[in-house]
Amino acid sequence: MTAPSLTPTRPSGSIQSTPHAYNNRGIAYRAKGDNDRAIADYDQAIRLDPKYAQAYRNRGVAYHTKGDDDRAFADYDRAVRLDPKDAIAYNNRGERYRDKGDTDRAIADYNTAIRLDPAYTAAYVRRGLSYEKKGDRERARADFNAALAVPPKYENGKWAHDTARARLAVLSEAPARPVATPSPPLRAAASRW
Repeated sequence: MTAPSLTPTRPSGSIQSTPHAYNNRGIAYRAKGDNDRAIADYDQAIRLDPKYAQAYRNRGVAYHTKGDDDRAFADYDRAVRLDPKDAIAYNNRGERYRDKGDTDRAIADYNTAIRLDPAYTAAYVRRGLSYEKKGDRERARADFNAALAVPPKYENGKWAHDTARARLAVLSEAPARPVATPSPPLRAAASRW
């Protein structure tokens, strides 16, 4: 039995040259761990539609996975300029800021992600981790509790709930312990087309 092809096709079997098809195939390649092929497909999606914010965001995830955070930042910046209502792009960029130690900018991006999508559990947890890093245990607790009050929406929702529970347990202890929580993979999104 052969594996299904990842070539975007039309029902007639000819290659479907739409940005959405390349974006979706890029997601499939990234899920298989083939970030180079994913980036090539995101590049093609962007060539076909230079205003396709999702392709920039998804390419940013692939670049981050490869360790190229400068390119990831550039793509997240472009994604939020093209689609200022993309909560996932703000969350992903916030995570990169948090990794760099720029906690205030991370919190600003998480604030925007939560404003745009109040059910985004991972954004609450990441903002809570950022507040905890700043020593603001009360705001951290509030965010972890808010995350637990929202049903998981994305594939990282279980991680968000597990992390919120774990951090609340740590925050109930004294004295404060440093945050050492690994982040789950960032989220890429398939086209809705």
